[in-house]
Amino acid sequence: MIKIPTQRFGEGRNIDDWSQNIHDMIEEMHNRTFFQFRRADTWQPSINAYETETSYIVCVDLAGLEEKQVAVECVEERRIVIAGCRGKPRPEQHEGTLSVHMMEIDEGPFRREMELPQAIVADAVEAEYRKGYLWIHLPKKAK
Repeated sequence: MIKIPTQRFGEGRNIDDWSQNIHDMIEEMHNRTFFQFRRADTWQPSINAYETETSYIVCVDLAGLEEKQVAVECVEERRIVIAGCRGKPRPEQHEGTLSVHMMEIDEGPFRREMELPQAIVADAVEAEYRKGYLWIHLPKKAK
């Protein structure tokens, strides 16, 4: 008969050893390339911001959405908020279980705020969604 030692968790080992083991496990999880941890609340889409003599033009990278799923709000004369929610992308025509190898596309609620250098005319702001980009035209207020 094989005798299995009856030792309680951590018994007979230095606490520094346990601390190092836990640290090593966390490092290994962090360095895995097939999964990345992220916050459970909102994410921020990438933007490009341009300026002309009379306006600002903001391009927001929002693939996979319909125009009605995005809200653009001028909360102050110099600040805009872009918000909405993007669902999980899933292969079409597929039912059942999927194995995940990588998940890098952000999903769920998003929010992006931008402060502009000069006041804008809030009533004249226009937005158009084309080919996965939201284009926002923000006319400057006369000085």
